[in-house]
Amino acid sequence: MKKILALIFVALLAFAVVGCTTTDAPTLPDNGVDNGADNGVDDDNDLPVFTLEELEQYDGQEGRPAYVAVDGYVYDVTDVAAWSGGMHQGNRAGEDHSATISGAPHGRTPLNNLEKVGRLGD
Repeated sequence: MKKILALIFVALLAFAVVGCTTTDAPTLPDNGVDNGADNGVDDDNDLPVFTLEELEQYDGQEGRPAYVAVDGYVYDVTDVAAWSGGMHQGNRAGEDHSATISGAPHGRTPLNNLEKVGRLGD
């Protein structure tokens, strides 16, 4: 009985491994937004470019989205609880925080979890 259970387990495991390695996985549409997936393609050049004046419109106030710029990229912080109401530790959404993030206790680490929605231009 133990041999039969072991064979069934091995068969299920093999089936799971083969099923997980299929190359027919669906691909995400290229909508110009870097979704963090490492598909070997640099999508950053496809991102829209924001001026500082345009970025200011995304201040998280009165239902508007909250975006922040760091190191030339614009990130969406709308649904980040720490940026509720477009403010975080005295910093406002809709601004470039490249200089201020260096002094933050968390550094740039949280950026890895945010969606890039654009690049900051002139």
